[in-house]
Amino acid sequence: MALDKTRISLVDLATMEEADVIDYLLELAVELSEIALEAGKPQASALLTLAASNLRTGTGGA
Repeated sequence: MALDKTRISLVDLATMEEADVIDYLLELAVELSEIALEAGKPQASALLTLAASNLRTGTGGA
């Protein structure tokens, strides 16, 4: 699977509503997780899945 989604620039991300940024990052994390799994990298896939889960629930904390 290739990353075929149109990339959003950092400038665009900075001007988007937070909910839209989170939606975009969730989509990207899911896609990257699938790619990692297909590449035989289950730990990387699990990490991306966990990060996406944290974004959904707001428990990402920095």
